[in-house]
Amino acid sequence: MNGSALHSSWARVGVAVLGAWLPMVSSALAAVEEPPASRSALNYAHVVVDEQPPLNPWTKLAGDFNGDGRLDIAIGGQNGPLVWYANPGWQKIQVGERGWSTVGGAVGDVDGDGDADIVPGAQVWFENPRPQGDLATDDWRPHRIGDVGTHDVALVDLDRDGKPDLVGRDQSSFGHQTGNRIHFWRQQSPGAWSHHAVSCPHGEGLAVADLDRDGDPDVVIGGRWLENDGRVQGAWPQHIFTTNWVWADAKVALGDLNGDGWLDVVLAPAELQGQRYRLAWYEAPRRTPQPDWREHLVEASVEAVMHGLAVADMDGDGRIDIVAARMHQGAPPQEVCVYLNSGKGNSWRKVVVSERGSHDILLADFNGDGRPDILGANHGGPRQAVELWLSQPRQQAATSPLRVHPTNPRYFTDGTTAADGSLEEGVTSFF
Repeated sequence: MNGSALHSSWARVGVAVLGAWLPMVSSALAAVEEPPASRSALNYAHVVVDEQPPLNPWTKLAGDFNGDGRLDIAIGGQNGPLVWYANPGWQKIQVGERGWSTVGGAVGDVDGDGDADIVPGAQVWFENPRPQGDLATDDWRPHRIGDVGTHDVALVDLDRDGKPDLVGRDQSSFGHQTGNRIHFWRQQSPGAWSHHAVSCPHGEGLAVADLDRDGDPDVVIGGRWLENDGRVQGAWPQHIFTTNWVWADAKVALGDLNGDGWLDVVLAPAELQGQRYRLAWYEAPRRTPQPDWREHLVEASVEAVMHGLAVADMDGDGRIDIVAARMHQGAPPQEVCVYLNSGKGNSWRKVVVSERGSHDILLADFNGDGRPDILGANHGGPRQAVELWLSQPRQQAATSPLRVHPTNPRYFTDGTTAADGSLEEGVTSFF
């Protein structure tokens, strides 16, 4: 599946973050218990792409690098190297030797020659040898962008001139204290980028999509969004969509969770180990600049290590679901899980895919079956394998509360969302 097909299939998903309890929190938190015969289970095949990837595989990306119609994988280690894996078979090929002061990255056609280039942060981009060169023998040529380190990166055409630009943000935890600026790089040419930055509250995390539906992509961070006026070097006026979310280090994902045609915002606490907050989404009103978007709880208390967050229709029912991953340093179980949207984002059923942790997960169709798969890897620790959870045909619905199957996911929690937003342990089916 090529990039355009992938985008069109998930058109309602935005471009792959303790506060006072306010009246705007949704009151419809109780899930409706479904009869067993109507329950549909997700089914994944677990694939280890590389048991020994680049050390501390912070950057995880996907793109069709060799032009064969299949999505390949790119992984960047903390201090390098940057490599890509050819799908299928997952042959590992080096792109660059060193690291580039980033966690996030992006893939896109930077130079407009029709192939997928790799942008590991905001300091450099690597030019795909295709279409003129040979991926098997030719080097990926590096091109300098700037010197700013980043934690989060998005590659997108901000001013609609046909050339992709870059948005980035660093982080404020761990002594960095540089997550208080959103950086923009306008591409003048593939070798020349103009830099612009605006201030924001300290923290980490961002997502980019056309939130106000005016035709250009906006930037969303925890609790506020920055409006694009069509100029990369513009003012980027900021709109607070909630004062109820006050956690600075937030993963951000955008998608239409209630099916009303507007992009909603999902936020998860990304840092720090041992602290707790909540997983929630915020319902976009018809007038986007309006403040106090209604908050809906997905899970009322989670450890603040949810450093993987993405949205897509995971079970093919037409509703946008949430995929989240807890990092390896969190308290067990370090879940990679899917929250299935049971209807307009008011109730959720949780499917646990893995209990071994992951970081900065990515959703893409790697096996070409039209359904999103999950790419992940722990950013550190004793187990750093690059892993895929490939969507398989769904298993036949059960006719009894307990279902036993010899395949992943390990268990399916058909829980209800209680009045306090916690996921109650309802019917649990082991796999």
